[in-house]
Amino acid sequence: MARPQQISSPPFEPSLLYTLTLASGTSLELVANCETFLRALLAQLHLSYGAIWLKSHYLTQGHQPSGFVLAHAVPEFFIRESQIGPTHPLIDQTNGHPFTTISSADPLFEACITEAHISRGSFLLARLGEFGFLKLYTEDVPPLVDPDLFLSLKRVLLHFEASVERCLAYQYLLDELGERERKEQRLARMIAQLSTVLGSLDVPLLVEDDTHQIVLTNQAFCDFFDLSTPPDALLGLARTPLFHQLQSHFANPDAALHRLNDLFSAPLPSAMPFVLSDGRTLEISCSPLVMDSFSGHLWQFNDRTPVPALTATPVALEHPKAQATTRFDLRDLFHTVSAKPKQQAEAKGLLFQQFVHDHVPHTLRGDVHNLEQILTLLLHNALRHTTQGHIILTCVPIQQTERGVMLQFAIADTGCGIPQAHLPTLFEEAHALAHAQQWVQNQKGQLSVQSVAGRGSVFTLVLTFGQPTPQPTATSPEP
Repeated sequence: MARPQQISSPPFEPSLLYTLTLASGTSLELVANCETFLRALLAQLHLSYGAIWLKSHYLTQGHQPSGFVLAHAVPEFFIRESQIGPTHPLIDQTNGHPFTTISSADPLFEACITEAHISRGSFLLARLGEFGFLKLYTEDVPPLVDPDLFLSLKRVLLHFEASVERCLAYQYLLDELGERERKEQRLARMIAQLSTVLGSLDVPLLVEDDTHQIVLTNQAFCDFFDLSTPPDALLGLARTPLFHQLQSHFANPDAALHRLNDLFSAPLPSAMPFVLSDGRTLEISCSPLVMDSFSGHLWQFNDRTPVPALTATPVALEHPKAQATTRFDLRDLFHTVSAKPKQQAEAKGLLFQQFVHDHVPHTLRGDVHNLEQILTLLLHNALRHTTQGHIILTCVPIQQTERGVMLQFAIADTGCGIPQAHLPTLFEEAHALAHAQQWVQNQKGQLSVQSVAGRGSVFTLVLTFGQPTPQPTATSPEP
C-alpha cells in the first residue's frame, strides 16, 4: 500500500498560498469553481493534470447508491472514466490519509489510473473532507513535493472544501427550485385539463389543494349557490371561509358547518345529506384527489331532492272504453278538488288560489271522474313539495272546436322544483303520471310540465270537453 510521501521541494511562499486561496470559491457554480481552482493549482505546482471526485449522492441526489463521480478535470484531454465504485483502489488510498502519493514504481499505480494517456509518473491524492478527494498528476517520479507542502496545502484545501460545500448547497437549491417549477407547470397543465372537463359538467364541483385552498371550480357551483362572481374569482380562497359565505343557503347554518368539518374528518371518500333553506336536499361528498404531483380533495354537490312522487295519491283512471260521459259544472268541480288542499296549504302558511276564466262554459260534458283524479293528484304533489310561496289552480279556454271547447288547466307552485335531468323521463319514471299521461293521450289531449329546480313547477293539462245540446223551447200549438 502506498504511504504518505515526504519529498523535498521549496516551501510555499505566502503569496502563492494567497493566490491559491483566492482561486477557490470564485463561483457558486460547481464546475466553474473547480475549473478556476484546478487551473491555479496546476499552474503554481507545475503539474500536468488535476481532477475533483465527489461522492455520487452529492451530485445525483441519491440516485446513485454509492461510489464517486468525476465533478471536473483539467485538462479534459485526460478524462477516461467519470464514475468509480466504492471498492476502487483510489478510495482505499484516501481513507484515513489526508494526503497520499503513488508513483509508477508502486504496484498500485496502474490500478489507480482512471485517465487516458498516462502510463508513468506520480499521483497526489488529497481528501476533501466528507465530500470526496482531489487527484493531481505529474510526470515526475517521484513527485517533487516538500513535507511542508502538506501542511500548507491543507489550509488551502480546507478553504476549497468550504467553497465546494457552498456550491453543492447552491446546486441543491437550484434543483429544488427547478423541480418545484416543473411541478407547478405540470399542475398548471393538469388544472387546465380538469377545468375543461369540469367546466362542461352541470354538477357543482370544487377542487382544493393540500393546503385547503380552492384551485378549481365550475360555473355550475356558482349558479347553484347564487354566486355573482365567476369561478376564477374563487381561486386561491381558503375552503373554510368560502363555506362560511355559503352557510346562509342551509336550513341550519351553524350545524351545517359543523357537519362539513365532520365530513372532511371522516374516512374518505364520504358523503352526507344536508337540508337547504329552500327545502331541497343536498348531498355533499368529499374524495381524495391525487394526480401526478398534485394532491387535494374533490368536493361534489348533488341535488338529491326527491322527484315529486306522483304515486303518493292513488289514481284509479277508468279504461277508455268504460269511461262515463257526464254533464258537470267545472266551477263546482274546482271547489270540490280544492277544498282539502286549500286547508292544508293555509295551515302551512301558503297562499292557495283558484281561477276559472269567465269564458269557460259553466256546464260541460266529459269524463269528470278521471279529470277529478288527475287534478287531485297534481294538487296533492304540489302541496307536498311546496314549503313557502303559493299554489295556484287555473283553467282558461283555448279554442272552440267542432268537438266542443278546448281548455287548459294549470297547477303552478313555488316548491322545490324538478331537476332538469329528470324532466325528459318524468312521465316514464312516475307510474301514476305515466298512467295519467296515457289517459290524456287517449282523449287527444296533452299533459306537460315546466320546472326549475329550487323555484317551482307548472303542470299543464289540455283537454277538449263537449257542451250539452241546448233543449228546444216548448211552444203553444197554433189555434
